Amino acid sequence: MAETARFAVSRKDVSLLLAEIADQPRAVLYAPLVGALLAAAAALDTDAASRLDTGHAQTTELPLAGEHAPRFRRWLQDAALRAHVAGLGETARTFARIRGSER
Repeated sequence: MAETARFAVSRKDVSLLLAEIADQPRAVLYAPLVGALLAAAAALDTDAASRLDTGHAQTTELPLAGEHAPRFRRWLQDAALRAHVAGLGETARTFARIRGSER
């Protein structure tokens, strides 16, 4: 059985990823990723409600089963390239940061 890959994401990252997936023609193929993103959003929302605002973006883990992680890494790489070509440098850097956050 493959190990679970874990990516560090903030609430803003989760929203960006969900919006990017929604624009994909076959968004239904991303069901495992969408499920993980919704769970991460819920964890971040719950955690934020129980903490004081520190001024820093809170992060949580986005766990993906081993068989989904390579596809997600590739998707992040492609999304960063699309954003870069579109002149969206900050978005491209966000996708690259999430890809590099894997533990």
